[in-house]
Amino acid sequence: MFYDHFLACDWRRYSEATLEDFSSAVYASFEAAREELPPAAATRLRQITSADLLCSYREVEGIRRALEKMGVRLRRPVALGKSIADLERHYDAFHADFTEFFAELRAYVARTQE
Repeated sequence: MFYDHFLACDWRRYSEATLEDFSSAVYASFEAAREELPPAAATRLRQITSADLLCSYREVEGIRRALEKMGVRLRRPVALGKSIADLERHYDAFHADFTEFFAELRAYVARTQE
């Protein structure tokens, strides 16, 4: 999820579309597939859409909220939101790691599409 934050923050480096436009297209695809999804999945995707989760990841607070909600849904709840302290403490190192990883991922995808 930390990488989702950096992707959202750096979105303009990787796409000509805005994060808002991309997110809107993703949310529209959720709705288009609604009839094919189990009811629980459709409900969860509506929640993601209404919270504009993808755009909320640009902010550390958005990541914190998502982690906290995820943590309480686990069979044995875990205080995942507390991991934000690690993100904040090592922000630059996580960001550098994401940048390196994402470059490698894009290169791999380009190779596999040849």
